Amino acid sequence: MRRLLFYVLMSVSIPAAGCNSAGFPPGILFWEDQDVADFELPHQKIERYQTLASTAGRKTPEEQEKVAQELALEIRDTQDPILRTHIVQALGSIPTPTSQKVLHAALSDEDEYVRLMAVRGLVQRGGADDIRVLARVVESEKDLAVRMAAIRGLGTLKAPETVQALAVALDDPNPAVVSSTIDSLQASTGRYYGRDAKAWAEFARGVDVPQKERTLAERIQSWWE
Repeated sequence: MRRLLFYVLMSVSIPAAGCNSAGFPPGILFWEDQDVADFELPHQKIERYQTLASTAGRKTPEEQEKVAQELALEIRDTQDPILRTHIVQALGSIPTPTSQKVLHAALSDEDEYVRLMAVRGLVQRGGADDIRVLARVVESEKDLAVRMAAIRGLGTLKAPETVQALAVALDDPNPAVVSSTIDSLQASTGRYYGRDAKAWAEFARGVDVPQKERTLAERIQSWWE
């Protein structure tokens, strides 16, 4: 029935000029033996990517790498930024070398949502190489939402490399960027210098800066965080 409907639609939409004896232009008859069920619609692809992401933890490292390589080939040929976003999201849940390479490359994607998802995937991985790449995002990313995602994500990582990765944003002209950077430095290191960006910058340079005392209001606030 689906094949018949396809033929009916094609016969209505395609001019008769230049058609073959069946009423279709040359090459259209290729579809006669192609079942419509063989095609994967965009929403079906997204569902497949989501399933791959949710089941990745149950696969062996070899199986994970195989899936990552298949997705790497798929994203290379995908023009739709929405599909690229979902592929990158899936790869963020697959801890393999191929996934890491694709996530790094996705930071250069023209679509900001693809880059945003790549940032989240690299934060989820949280390795030293990933932190170095995220540092470049903090320093040079043009989209504010993507850059802020990198800054906030680095704050969840308890690694020495995060201090240098975040320090480059302490003198940013945007107060919101500086504030988020201080929050992330505080969360990552456990140290407290209030909102003193200069003290944090000195700490990042290796200076032994004495910590400040929290006010009563700040201590109460920290209990609820």
